[in-house]
Amino acid sequence: MKAKHVTDSNNFVTIRGLVIPAAWDENGKVTGVHISTYDEKQYFVQNNEYLDELLQLVGQETVITGEVRREGRRNFLIPHRSL
Repeated sequence: MKAKHVTDSNNFVTIRGLVIPAAWDENGKVTGVHISTYDEKQYFVQNNEYLDELLQLVGQETVITGEVRREGRRNFLIPHRSL
């Protein structure tokens, strides 16, 4: 399946990819995720009200819209909507 990247003028994108664990607490519980797209880009998800929903989707495909911020070589996604 082809990765989906739709960008508007405000750094908002809609991406399709797998929800992958990216951070764990001391008990091994997943506390952070990134979205890995099919063209091998990674978007580290910043914590907000959508993080709990994404934590339930670890290992599954999702489509998500959010604002992208780039820091160094990393893309950070601030989710605004999950589909």
